[in-house]
Amino acid sequence: MGPGDYVATYPGAEALVSTTSERGEMSAGAEPVLCSSVDVDDKNLTITFNIRQDVYFSDGSELTAEVAAWNLQMCIDAKSLPYLDFYKDMRVTDKYTLVVEMTQWNNQMMPT
Repeated sequence: MGPGDYVATYPGAEALVSTTSERGEMSAGAEPVLCSSVDVDDKNLTITFNIRQDVYFSDGSELTAEVAAWNLQMCIDAKSLPYLDFYKDMRVTDKYTLVVEMTQWNNQMMPT
């Protein structure tokens, strides 16, 4: 998605993280939105998304790590993500935790 796409979807969609003007070393200017926190481990090449609890879609279904993983997989399958070769795997470790494993580190993985 480009900036125009993001603006068009804003009234009906939110992301796990969003960009900010703060440019931290690990966060690369990203902050949690639908996550309570995000843990970046550049040594182990993982990003752990801790999904906020009690977030529901308009149909009443809950946002969980499984749902977030499904959405990410749809983007991977459509080849619509930058740095696609950097994604190694992902795993749901509990109802609200999604861990993304990478093949190499790039600080732009968070904002994209």
